[in-house]
Amino acid sequence: GPVEATGLALNSFGRGTVGMSTLFLGPALLVLAKQAATLDCYNEAEHESACDGDDEGRVYGMKPTSLLTNIGILSGVLSTLMLPLFGAIIDHTPHRKSIGHG
Repeated sequence: GPVEATGLALNSFGRGTVGMSTLFLGPALLVLAKQAATLDCYNEAEHESACDGDDEGRVYGMKPTSLLTNIGILSGVLSTLMLPLFGAIIDHTPHRKSIGHG
């Protein structure tokens, strides 16, 4: 078949794989973050301040419910900063056409 159709099919396959893995890994990360925050509350209770009913604890300084949002923001910011840098590096190498044609 045409090369474009094959490329479109492979692109759709890759996007579907990433989308399905996100459906499973996202909730799993949230459950693990919630468990870690709960353990952090119990560890802090031995010292001075325990988490009350409204405070769900912290994981790496953030609420466990905001973990996926912060991962998305971090990946967006890193992509914004790194893609132009990598593009400029590739544009100024002698292998520019071989990288672009894959």
